[in-house]
Amino acid sequence: MALVKGADLEIVDYLLQAEKERKEVVKVTDKHPDLTVDDAYRLQKCLIEQKVKEGSKRVGVKLGLTSRAKQQMMGIDEAIYGYLLHDMIAFEWEPLRYETLFNTKV
Repeated sequence: MALVKGADLEIVDYLLQAEKERKEVVKVTDKHPDLTVDDAYRLQKCLIEQKVKEGSKRVGVKLGLTSRAKQQMMGIDEAIYGYLLHDMIAFEWEPLRYETLFNTKV
């Protein structure tokens, strides 16, 4: 079931605000249990487009859930992907600024 346009904007705004305020989010599917993988990719596209408008640069792609066991655990049947932006990169030789992180665990 595809989300309506208003719900898309609400979700994208929710995620952007949480990132800007460095606050943990509640799973989007808790409020929108019918969210599909196609919906999620559409939302991701909107989110990335908004971040690019705000000055971020797309620099790569990230794969996830590449093992069959993890896919089965998560109830999907293929790997997922997302886009990396320049401000998501943390080089091992550069220190991280603690104030840019949230829910930090060691």
